Amino acid sequence: MSYHKVENATVLAMKRVAIILVAITVAFPFVASADIVLDPDVKNPILFLPGIQASRLYSFSDNGNFERVWEPLGNSDLRELEMTENGESVNDIRVGQVIDRIFGIGEIIYGKNDFDTTNQVFSNPKLLEPLRLEDSLTPETQKYFSAYQLWVAYPYDWRYDVFDIIRDGTLRMDGERQYLVEVVEALAEKSGKINIVAHSNGGLLAKALMVHLEEIGKEELVEKIFLVGTPQLGTPEAIGGLLHGYKQSRVLGLVTNSATSREISKNMPGAYALLPSPAYFERIETPVVTHSISGNPVGNIPSGPLSSYQNLFDFLTGKTFTRNDPFFVDAPITLRENLLEKAKATHARIDAWTPGPETTVTEFAGVGNETAISFSYRETQASYCPIGRLVCIKRNAITYSPIFSFDGDSTVVSPSGILGDGYYLDLNKLSLETDRAREHKNLLAEEELLLGLAPALTGEVVTSDFLTTEKPIIPTDRNHIAISVHSPVIISAEDNLGNITSVEYDTDPSQTLLNIREEIPESFVEIIGEGKYIFLPEGNYEISITGTDVGSFDLLLSELNDNGELQETEKYSNIPVTASSTAATTIETNTLSSLTLDIEGDGTNDFTFSEDGANAESIKTLMISNFAALDLRPTLHSAIDQYFALLETETDEEVRATIIAQLDRITQFLDGRYITQETANAWRAFVRNLE
Repeated sequence: MSYHKVENATVLAMKRVAIILVAITVAFPFVASADIVLDPDVKNPILFLPGIQASRLYSFSDNGNFERVWEPLGNSDLRELEMTENGESVNDIRVGQVIDRIFGIGEIIYGKNDFDTTNQVFSNPKLLEPLRLEDSLTPETQKYFSAYQLWVAYPYDWRYDVFDIIRDGTLRMDGERQYLVEVVEALAEKSGKINIVAHSNGGLLAKALMVHLEEIGKEELVEKIFLVGTPQLGTPEAIGGLLHGYKQSRVLGLVTNSATSREISKNMPGAYALLPSPAYFERIETPVVTHSISGNPVGNIPSGPLSSYQNLFDFLTGKTFTRNDPFFVDAPITLRENLLEKAKATHARIDAWTPGPETTVTEFAGVGNETAISFSYRETQASYCPIGRLVCIKRNAITYSPIFSFDGDSTVVSPSGILGDGYYLDLNKLSLETDRAREHKNLLAEEELLLGLAPALTGEVVTSDFLTTEKPIIPTDRNHIAISVHSPVIISAEDNLGNITSVEYDTDPSQTLLNIREEIPESFVEIIGEGKYIFLPEGNYEISITGTDVGSFDLLLSELNDNGELQETEKYSNIPVTASSTAATTIETNTLSSLTLDIEGDGTNDFTFSEDGANAESIKTLMISNFAALDLRPTLHSAIDQYFALLETETDEEVRATIIAQLDRITQFLDGRYITQETANAWRAFVRNLE
């Protein structure tokens, strides 16, 4: 590692201490302003503002009981965060501490990885005694003092608009409200000024704070602001997040239901402020939405891509692409016009803000990761499953896929993160030359960024081979492929060194949460609509698939082209599966091998699929012989034979669905009477494959 500045002993010492303090910040995050007692030698205390979804939220009941609902343990926790159409909380939600590591996974998102997971201790034995989270009864009274700096983190209810947070404060666990301006005033009492370090949405909150401080004549209280991965003008990813639950189902590494995520987010003002603002389109020319839709099932289709704020506004509210409420998450919902107008007004204020002579702003952005810069829509046929129907039917619908750019940190595109002169963290170079894969959520866990930022608290940013003032050359292609499955299965990829990247159950398959595991270098997982995608560098891999329910799944192999779009190259479709099923294939030189299927999970391969659709006829023949081998009443045998005969000639989709539903009911009747439950599940999967 070669640094471009000569550092004296004081700066080096400050660097080491500051890194430890960044880690400690989130262990002791919430300080009531009345509790702040400053060391007279402290210079410019530091206020840390975390990103969206990075503060723990708790639901309180009338009897005084409370439970953590963020991070969620299931979709029921997400529903506790429900808000009204006007963006007001339905339930009594209060704020706990900043999330330092992801619950149940242990992944660091703020601070260096020196966290003892056994004892929950941030420590550096050379400098201080271990600090234990469990030593503090409530996050609201936690504090930390240092001979060098005072760090205070301000958790907040990120569901709200940043100006509402400034006005209404944060509702603490004890029922009292803590106001950000009062925290700033208390921190600045002795030194006269503070510095702010803000990550992601915390940067929007910092700018809203500065707008308000100027309005009350107190902007001189803030000397330095450091924005890390802040979507200052919004980010296209938020379009997919609000319309489809894109990446919102990946709750800090856990997987929840995308439909639930977007349903809850639809009424959250804080989420709307992450959408591209009018100023975004003045700075970035790339359209945020493209399409190849000619008509049904939507109306009022614009002729070209969406390249202006008004185009986007009309699309989000359903004025264009007019549509009914979708029946699956790949199709877009419509958003609240009042909340879009509120977000537009918020951005009009913060986008117009410029620092005064007493304040400097330093921006940091990550580049080199695949980051959604646009969304592409196309027509498709999707399964519609009416309540009470055993078998789904196909309907016309529209679906989406993200278009990726490498000019971002996996969430925020860098032109929105750096508006002037800033510092770029080369995430591609970092991944290739070290064992550290970083993205938006854990930028502040990266030592290269911390080593550059820490000296800036008292002096200047220190650059390195990975942190530069010049924007790195953005790769146009990293030769990625994507292997994806579409319900009801989970998937795993393993390289020749035993590294695994997967969507998997953590412990109990009955839980609604899944884990993301990303061990293969340069790999990552995306949840796109109903699909689970594993992106991999070109190479050879073993692919394992595990069933989660009775039904069928599609397996797709795609390539990421030079335009950032996924192009399908191979596909196995309508593969029958049960909750006991396993399937396997390999990827060699970007080609899928035959797919083997163990339908009952008994260790015996029941089918080998060599190409898409090759086994459809053999599956039907197998089911006919399976039914014929049972000692059933002649009338039932006759009915089964008639159903299979009708399937030979019937082309009407509704009629075929009715026939398959009858065969499915017969299979359920046989369960426990003529065949075992495992066999019944396998037969139901085969029957549904006939669709």
